[in-house]
Amino acid sequence: MKTSSIHAIWTVLTLLLIGVAGVEADETGEAGEAEASRIFRIHPSIGIARVGDSPSAYYLAPDSWHRDFVPEDGYRDAEGKIKRMGVRFRIYELNADGDVLGEVTAGEGVEIRWRVHLVNKKAAKDHPSGSGTPLNSGNPDAMTIDPGEQGIVGVAGEEHQVEVKGGIGPSDEIEVKLGDLKTDEQGRLIVLGGHGVAGSWMASPLPPAAVQNPEWFDDTSDGPVQATIVITDGQTVQEF
Repeated sequence: MKTSSIHAIWTVLTLLLIGVAGVEADETGEAGEAEASRIFRIHPSIGIARVGDSPSAYYLAPDSWHRDFVPEDGYRDAEGKIKRMGVRFRIYELNADGDVLGEVTAGEGVEIRWRVHLVNKKAAKDHPSGSGTPLNSGNPDAMTIDPGEQGIVGVAGEEHQVEVKGGIGPSDEIEVKLGDLKTDEQGRLIVLGGHGVAGSWMASPLPPAAVQNPEWFDDTSDGPVQATIVITDGQTVQEF
C-alpha cells in the first residue's frame, strides 16, 4: 500500500483567491520503482469562487484563464438572483519530468475520496477596542465558523452532495452555511461557496459599518482541498 497527500488551497470569497501544491507518492511499501515515482496533482491549485443568493443555481469557473468568460445561461437564475460560481477540481497524473500523463477519474477500480475543510475566522481576529481591550472578549473559538473537515466520495447525484455548515456565537447558536460539495459524473470535486449572507450573533450588535467589528459574520471561507486515490485491482488496494 502506498499513501500520498494531495493538497490544494481553496478560498471562497466574493471575488478572490488562493492555493498550492501536490506531492509525490510515498516510496514506502513494496511498490516497484516505476510506481514509486508516480506523481499526482490537483488542478486548479488555486480555486476562485463567488458567492450568490440563488438557492440552487450555479455555474462553474472556467478550467483555464479566460478573459471574456460569460456563463452560457448568464449570471442570474430565473428569478433574477445571482448564481454562485463554483470551482471544479480534477486530479492529473504526471511523470517524473512533470509531463501530464492523463486525468484520473472515478470509475471501475478507481475511487476518489475528497476532503475539504472550509473555515471562516474573520470575527475571531483579536480586534482591539479604543481602550486596547480585545473586542472578541478573549473567546476567538466562539467567533470561528468551523464545521470541521468534510468528505465526499462517488459520482454525481443527490447522495453525493454535502452542505458545509457551522455555528458561531458562545454556544454556536447561529448556524452559517459556508458552502456545498458536489461531484460530477467523473468523480471530480465541485466546491460552491456561500450565498452572500451576513449578520450578527449579538442581540444588540455594533453597527455593521463599524471598523474591526467582531460582532458580525458572513459566509465567506477558505481552507484546503485534499484527495486520496484508491485503486482496487482484485485483492490489491493501493492508496496514493
